[in-house]
Amino acid sequence: MATKPNKPAPYNGAKNCLEDWETDLKEVQNKLKMAVQEKTGNSAKYSNASLWEGKLSMFWASIQYTEELTQDISGHLEIFLGQTDIVCNNIECSQMAIKYLFCKVRKIFECTDELKEKLSEFFMKVECLGDDSINVKSSFIIECLTNIMTKLDLAIAKQQELLKKMIDIMQCIDELKESICDDGCGVEGQLKDLMDIYKRSGEETITCDIEKSCDEEIEPKPVLPLNCDRVYVFTREQQNLAEHEKKTIKHALEEVCKEYETLSSCERSLKEAIDSSKAVQECK
Repeated sequence: MATKPNKPAPYNGAKNCLEDWETDLKEVQNKLKMAVQEKTGNSAKYSNASLWEGKLSMFWASIQYTEELTQDISGHLEIFLGQTDIVCNNIECSQMAIKYLFCKVRKIFECTDELKEKLSEFFMKVECLGDDSINVKSSFIIECLTNIMTKLDLAIAKQQELLKKMIDIMQCIDELKESICDDGCGVEGQLKDLMDIYKRSGEETITCDIEKSCDEEIEPKPVLPLNCDRVYVFTREQQNLAEHEKKTIKHALEEVCKEYETLSSCERSLKEAIDSSKAVQECK
């Protein structure tokens, strides 16, 4: 009796592939969940970093604009100081000129006094003439002397008025010089003080004190020039750090997004393969 041939074992390759694909799908889905969490976290970090970097950029732009204003102010102060120096030189020249003129007028005034004294003496001598044949009071000499004395008195009065005006002018010039050219309270002194604040000389050594603790209360008193101020230096450093951190987080987010896209594509492919395999098996 002939024996029947053994049936070949059923082919299970498709079933094994299906199981592998399902296992791979679970693994991909787990990785995809982790990628989603990482993507969400990095997105939040990037949003916060962008917000912080934007605020620091705004602060830094304001500080830079303030520094430009201080430079502009120092430039105008230089112009004002130069003009003030010209004014002070003119005041000094005017002061010397008016004093010289005052001395000359006083000298003329002294000569006038001497002339009046001699004319008065001469007038008295003429009046004391004893010659009865000469009518002294109606003589031409007396009339001339009287006219000269009258005009001389008018000249003296004008000179006194002129001297008074010149004294007033000298007082005004002294007050003007004190108010403008005084190194302490004058305009020139105030401008120099402002120049010392807004524009340090290149020869001056400036110590930047930026090592103090941030816990200390910061007074609203900037150090000029601003590039030596703690807020200036700190803001610049923080802005640079914020830019670097933003770039780093952005790079990490881009990598996570790429991984997410890859895993999503892999998940779709596995699902399609599994669905196709199940459909084939159901047809058998």
